[in-house]
Amino acid sequence: MAEGKRTVAVAHGGDDTGWAATRVWVEERLPSGDRIRAVETLRGGWTSRMRRLDVEGKDEPYSLVLRSFTKPFFVEHSWGLLTREADVLRLLADTSVPTGTCGSGPLT
Repeated sequence: MAEGKRTVAVAHGGDDTGWAATRVWVEERLPSGDRIRAVETLRGGWTSRMRRLDVEGKDEPYSLVLRSFTKPFFVEHSWGLLTREADVLRLLADTSVPTGTCGSGPLT
């Protein structure tokens, strides 16, 4: 991702049968006026489906990563899993390891 762009981890349990509802759920939690303009399926991960959401609005365009847990066990334990992932991203923030940035908290 280009420097200066914002990347935030967002989680939502579910599968592709509810993608329209999931998209609405995410857009309702974006800053006022921001909308998803493009979605790209990301590779990797067997606990969840990953998508990059390109968002544009009042400020500069930015990207979000949406993790949709698809297996019931991981949906049930998503809070702990995502908290641990966010903690690791914060630990790596001041290192030379390239990562996205973690938002101030989960979108609920």
